[in-house]
Amino acid sequence: MHNLLIYRRLKNKICNKQPLKFVTMLNTRISIYDDYFATTSKVATLGEFLFDESIRQEVDAIRQIPDKDTRDEMKKKLPAATISGIFQGGHNGKSLAEHSGLICIDVDQKDNPDIDDWEEFKRRIQVLKCVAFVGLSVSGRGVFIIIRIPKCNAETHKQYYLALEDAFRKCGVKTDPNCKDITRLRGASYDDNYYYNPNATTFTKLPNPKPQPKPTATLRFDGNDDPQTTIGKVESCVNKVCDHQIDMTGSYNDWVEIGFSLADLGEQGRKYFHAVSQFYSSYDQNQCDHKFDELLRNRNGKIKIGTFFHICKDYGIIPTTPRREPTPTPKEDLNTIVALCPQHRLERLMATNPAVALLVDKLELVAVDDDCEPF
Repeated sequence: MHNLLIYRRLKNKICNKQPLKFVTMLNTRISIYDDYFATTSKVATLGEFLFDESIRQEVDAIRQIPDKDTRDEMKKKLPAATISGIFQGGHNGKSLAEHSGLICIDVDQKDNPDIDDWEEFKRRIQVLKCVAFVGLSVSGRGVFIIIRIPKCNAETHKQYYLALEDAFRKCGVKTDPNCKDITRLRGASYDDNYYYNPNATTFTKLPNPKPQPKPTATLRFDGNDDPQTTIGKVESCVNKVCDHQIDMTGSYNDWVEIGFSLADLGEQGRKYFHAVSQFYSSYDQNQCDHKFDELLRNRNGKIKIGTFFHICKDYGIIPTTPRREPTPTPKEDLNTIVALCPQHRLERLMATNPAVALLVDKLELVAVDDDCEPF
């Protein structure tokens, strides 16, 4: 009951003429879901979510499990919240009813193997004046950090994350890039030694736009693969995207689905992901690489390459079989073929090999009878 008692004491101070900023933050309204699979939510305060004592036993059990996949599956059964706002009628960017003015950043051990003392990390991170709250994650092998930002839409929220990502990087800390998603769920956890700063400042910095080379139509593929194969069809579509400089990634969800479907090709799909992504106004090569790494790790077989073709079709892009120049055949071989080939085979050759048809027409050769040996 330790955390809950502290929260109630802080909450009682709201009646003061100058309430603590942290108390105000604790009373920020957010959406809370019964678990990661729930499609409906209730509106509650951040404090009620952070200091929920009912989940302590489940969290303790999860922290004792060494296998990450097992921990992740158990975590999905815990309550979860969208720290960055209230969502109504769904769980996506369009369902945002009210931004909370908060962003939650995850720092995990898998991304920061040099961090093995999270209590020390909480002390180190206090140098960032914008940090309002830090607590252990569900696994106990990382932390979540709550930071004040101005209320905004989904795209600006993402930009604040990118600026924070850069700030943490300068401190030698790598953050989870999934936190740029305004709809990201934060699983319930507890930490008796949480850190908070009642005087945390609002982080208002936005990243400086990076100069990007103007997209050109030069990033194409030579089409050496058989056009009847999946790769040949993918290159046909990608070349059309490049030729017409079509941005199919303006929607984040579409970008992720395109990435997942191209990840179905394995590492080979990376170059096509870059080719399709390059026409987005905020395209960043490093970010695109990082996203594809993430998609390769998390692919589960549900989204396959067919999704890429489906999205292409929505933009009027359909794979076509490119015309190929026939493989040159030595003239003497053609003469032999034409001279020795029976009429029915010669007609087939003429229909399928332009070089044969041209030679027959030029030399006015007549095929011999069907008794000749086929070539």
